[in-house]
Amino acid sequence: MVADTGIPSETRSAVSDVGRLLKENPNKYRPLITELGNISREIRTQLETNPDLKLIGAEMNKAQNLLEQLTVSDTSLEKLIRVALENGALGAKLTGGGRGGCMVSLVADSSQAEKVAEALQIAGAAEAWIFTIGEGNHESNSDSSHEYSTH
Repeated sequence: MVADTGIPSETRSAVSDVGRLLKENPNKYRPLITELGNISREIRTQLETNPDLKLIGAEMNKAQNLLEQLTVSDTSLEKLIRVALENGALGAKLTGGGRGGCMVSLVADSSQAEKVAEALQIAGAAEAWIFTIGEGNHESNSDSSHEYSTH
């Protein structure tokens, strides 16, 4: 599931602020960046082998926690992430530059995806899309996704 907050992402200010945090307190923030890299590699390895969806979801949740500590998240993203998790998503995190923009959540099947999509729409998501991992030749293949709308 991908859902858009409807708020334009503030990538430039987020990157600038993370740079400032790293400069002011490298001992605190550099390990968070390193851990985000480790999480990304673990998720990629999982997706390329025999994916353990619960493990991937847990790693997504850890990444979101780190992104919040790095001040990249915001309340609009955190609200949608919370709604996704409360409605059965295995994991959820912001995607892209943060501070608005989109979040992504992992669900076990299409039935759960529909439930999460509906809850996200009710919670105020501007748009929600359901993607199936492994379908299509690349991320933007429109045959592997569909927009969810309650309109």
